[in-house]
Amino acid sequence: RGLLAATKKDHGDKISNWQENWEGDTGNFSFRAMGFDVSGELQVTDENVEFKGKVPIALSMFKGKIEELIKEKAAGLLSK
Repeated sequence: RGLLAATKKDHGDKISNWQENWEGDTGNFSFRAMGFDVSGELQVTDENVEFKGKVPIALSMFKGKIEELIKEKAAGLLSK
């Protein structure tokens, strides 16, 4: 939950229509960024965090940067 909250806090000026729902260790989310709808799921276990997301084709050129940002944020939160 900290990863999604931190992302919203850090990039709230670029994100709208934020929705988040947690059931146990699984979080589903969706939001609108730069005019595009983004959605996904986070599955948290004792060993790792698995991220599955849907990013529009128009944003696919940013896929590497998005993955890097998520890994960076997750690593920082898990090390606490």
